[in-house]
Amino acid sequence: MRLFLLGIALLPTLALAQPVDYFPLETTDVWVYGSIDTRSTPPDTFRLDPTRIRGSVIIHDTAYVLVSFPGVPTDTLRKDGEGRVWSRINNADHLLFDVTLQDGDTYTYPFNDYFAPGILYTVTVTRPMDTVVAAGAFSDAIRFRFDTNEVTDSNLGVILAPDVGVVYGHNGWGSRELIEGNAPRVVSTPERLEQNTLHAFPNPFSSSLTVELPRGDWQTLELVDALGRHVAAMQTAPCSTSSCRLTWDGMDVPPGVYTVRAVSPTGTLRQRVVRMR
Repeated sequence: MRLFLLGIALLPTLALAQPVDYFPLETTDVWVYGSIDTRSTPPDTFRLDPTRIRGSVIIHDTAYVLVSFPGVPTDTLRKDGEGRVWSRINNADHLLFDVTLQDGDTYTYPFNDYFAPGILYTVTVTRPMDTVVAAGAFSDAIRFRFDTNEVTDSNLGVILAPDVGVVYGHNGWGSRELIEGNAPRVVSTPERLEQNTLHAFPNPFSSSLTVELPRGDWQTLELVDALGRHVAAMQTAPCSTSSCRLTWDGMDVPPGVYTVRAVSPTGTLRQRVVRMR
């Protein structure tokens, strides 16, 4: 009986759980891609024009966004409630990125070429994986490799990072990697703090990072890397006022994905942040 009641109590919590967003598609998102020539000293960087959501369109009461990413063979996209990305090809939806699949799973995607109708890619999922691009290091990423017997180049592929989107793409003519991006969501102004919420902004940040904490006896505020290792102390004294707000200089931290971690005797709060170049 107790187990049954516990299950009932957990139902609202489970219903509120949201899938990890591997492909942000908001109108405010902007990404800069390019290629890095490591043979030169210092490495030479070729930057493409910023990629952004160009607009939206309604097709049969369904909203799509118009965007073109390196390595992504379509530009009319939508995302469903499970975070999967669909593309609109020849008046039909086709599953482009299935982020719900496990490592080694496969599915098919049409080869979108007027001169090669009916050809299908076999898309292979690789996860989880760590990847390093010009914008930094990302963990828990997913790689989607596109293969077809009719196309000799089997290097077509895209890597998605959580809360960031496409960080690497190879379209058969060359590779492009993320150099800068504004996802996870940029919060330009502080929002009202909810209870038990850590709020760090702007995110991503290039130099300084502002952190707000709710009421509590916060003994430690630090930056840790993807493996949970201490990178920097963000405050030198405990913060135990009605609320805590401080601005931290992060210029000495290399670009990458980190976590702001606040620790008190009663619990720990965390928020993932991205340090840009």
